[in-house]
Amino acid sequence: MKLEDLATIEQLVDFLSGTRTVVFSVISDKGGCYRRIQGELVKFRYLTLPRQGKGW
Repeated sequence: MKLEDLATIEQLVDFLSGTRTVVFSVISDKGGCYRRIQGELVKFRYLTLPRQGKGW
């Protein structure tokens, strides 16, 4: 599984629990890193998550 394949909080929890294998890549520029983080926050709808979901 690639990190991009994580689409739900449940999948993210599985990943963080160590039950899924994930391929990582390194982003070399700071702007690209911030865009990636912003994209992940949007994908998981971070602002609409309940407090418990934001903890993950």
